[in-house]
Amino acid sequence: MGCPAILGIHQVDQHIHKECQWRTETCAQCHAGVALPLIGEHALIHGLVTRFAAGQTALGERTTGCEQQTRALEGHLTSVESALQQQLAQSEAATDQRLGGLEQRLAASEAALQERVAKAEATADARAREVSAAAMAAVARVETTSSREAAALHLLNDALSTRLDRAVAQLQTEAQARLEAVSKRFEAQIANLEEGHRRLEEAQRGIIGQLQQQVSSLKAQLEKAAADEAALRAQAAQQMEQAEAAAKKQVEEAQSQALEARAASERIQARLEDVLRASSGHLFPTTAIMTPAEASALSGFLAGRLRAGLTECPLVLRGSRDGFEATTFHRLCDRLRGTVVVVQTTTGNVFGGYASVAWNAVTNKYTPDPHAFLFSLRRARDPAGVPCKIPQNGIH
Repeated sequence: MGCPAILGIHQVDQHIHKECQWRTETCAQCHAGVALPLIGEHALIHGLVTRFAAGQTALGERTTGCEQQTRALEGHLTSVESALQQQLAQSEAATDQRLGGLEQRLAASEAALQERVAKAEATADARAREVSAAAMAAVARVETTSSREAAALHLLNDALSTRLDRAVAQLQTEAQARLEAVSKRFEAQIANLEEGHRRLEEAQRGIIGQLQQQVSSLKAQLEKAAADEAALRAQAAQQMEQAEAAAKKQVEEAQSQALEARAASERIQARLEDVLRASSGHLFPTTAIMTPAEASALSGFLAGRLRAGLTECPLVLRGSRDGFEATTFHRLCDRLRGTVVVVQTTTGNVFGGYASVAWNAVTNKYTPDPHAFLFSLRRARDPAGVPCKIPQNGIH
């Protein structure tokens, strides 16, 4: 009942019911009285309003679905970002831990190698000192010997020195080779670690690229959802405008039909009144109380009492229309001469009276009327008029 179109139709129905007195039928949907000629337009307006309400409901459900999907995508994106950040932090921690272990092992190996080199050098120096001491002792012992023995000792000393130099050089070569092997092995491990770190960075870049693609896809889906929502809103607004235009057109057509029907009803009413006047043969064609026979009898009672040429007594007051209060009676009937009052009781009796003088409630006094009389038209003992018993109190 809140739709302007429905309110307009109800107003038109009430207007037609009031002016044209058409039969009405109760609408099953809004329980409002609708004039029978407009029941089809009324149902059409209800259909338009129902379709518009269904469109609004569908739009709301689709908008809610888009919002829920958006929230779900945002939650998924947040969880993926958190998981990647955790994996990246764990990978960095593991890499740092492995690099720290390798550095510790490399430092320990270098220290052990340096310690072994120092021990080898110390051993070579000790052996050289021992050999030198032995050679010097031998030289001292053989200083008294012959020159041939001295030459032999000199050769022995040279041989020992050569062997000692070879042993020292061999130890240095072995230590250098071992040191180079350890360095190469650590360099290979460092290269492997760098390769693993590079692969990890590539994997991270790939995951970040995938996430960016997912984010772009989510943004595109959100933009599409927003565009769909805007399109749905525009479509709903267009449908609403069309429904309002159609309802307005239906109301205008109904109003036009109501005006045409009213004009037709007025023409028919006037024609009926003319026909009644022409065919009734009495002075009361619009009476709702008297039968034609009773109206003819009353017209006979009034013969010679009304002005010449009068064919119809105009209706001044009708209780069912104007009310039954005394103030209403005097407001409409005061200052009128030659009035006829017809009364119908709740038990069906019909009677009344005639007054030739004017009614006057201002003076609040009786006015003599020698021509006034009472009559009874239904269930009366005497069908003829009954004169007033007290003419001086004929009307008040």
